Amino acid sequence: MLHDIEQHKTPFPYFTAKLNSGLCEQLGSLARLDLDWQRHDSFYHCWIAHAAEHIRLPQELPGAVAALLDLPLTDAMQLTIQRMGPGDHALPHTDRPLLGFEAARLVVQLTPDWSLADGGLFAVHPDSEGTRTTRTREPLFASVVGFGMRLASHHSVRPVHTHRLTAVVHFWHHANTPALHAQVRDLLEGASFAALPASLDATLTEAEAEHSEEETLRAGTVALLLTQWGADELSVERGYRAGLEPWTGCSGDTDIDLARWAAKLWLDCFDIDAWEEAAARVGHSRLGPAKAFRALAFPPSAV
Repeated sequence: MLHDIEQHKTPFPYFTAKLNSGLCEQLGSLARLDLDWQRHDSFYHCWIAHAAEHIRLPQELPGAVAALLDLPLTDAMQLTIQRMGPGDHALPHTDRPLLGFEAARLVVQLTPDWSLADGGLFAVHPDSEGTRTTRTREPLFASVVGFGMRLASHHSVRPVHTHRLTAVVHFWHHANTPALHAQVRDLLEGASFAALPASLDATLTEAEAEHSEEETLRAGTVALLLTQWGADELSVERGYRAGLEPWTGCSGDTDIDLARWAAKLWLDCFDIDAWEEAAARVGHSRLGPAKAFRALAFPPSAV
């Protein structure tokens, strides 16, 4: 299915390969269907349509991509068809995954008879501004690029001069699934800091005078999670103080670390590199309700 594979470790893990040409012909034919095309004109200038219901993707594809990227991916897949016309392009970006979003992509080039004058090269950058380019990949028919959506996975698409057609297969990390999103949403959506214990009032007042709104929001979210999980008041206060600092790794207190991780997912994004560090250190939670979150955020099948 995938052949002529080249794996790269810098500036982030990704691979290039060729995909079965017959499958690429099927994918290319989807663009001729009456799809619901949506125009995007932000950092990414193109037309995008969902098309998973129109084709059966190979079931071995998630496993192949997971092995090449060394990521624990689920079997779930989504498919979009993306087309660019003259002037369309994508600025340097990382596609960092939010809570419950995809964590890896396989970009399949479907433009027949592409030439260098057509533009639309896929570029890999070591910096967020794209001031330097590590490599470029010509969008030749049936060529692919696969990558995990890490905070440092900066890439772009050079301006297109004629047209460029791609299929993008989207994959989910075992520890950032829609089910995890639903659980965290149920815990935090509509929740009020008024539920925090009154013993925390002095700490809250002190923190609000010395820390930014972003920092106190994160700390309050950590404390709120611990409260809902049934932690004692001392643990809630310790969690609040720990939450005032950005995530730099596990502290060693499993329940507080789980609450800090849930707050990071809710307020920021899913950081694959941070998850890999945390997964090696987060043990069994002492809080019964927190075990349900841990089972989804650090599943045994992925750790």
